[in-house]
Amino acid sequence: MELVAENALGLLHQISQSISSQYCDIELVLISTQGVRALDVFHLTTNGEKLSDATQITLKETLHSTLIQK
Repeated sequence: MELVAENALGLLHQISQSISSQYCDIELVLISTQGVRALDVFHLTTNGEKLSDATQITLKETLHSTLIQK
């Protein structure tokens, strides 16, 4: 999953909480910033398997709603 957002204190915590709430595991994360933007890439699984389409959609909605509230 690729995520681009305005960088802020606690951003990675918010993202990881959202990922955890969907019972996903973070296998690898690449963290980068460019100015005020955070450019992060997460390799996610559930029980060692690729995320289902339904989980991907739900996770996207959860992250969107979490990051909009900041």
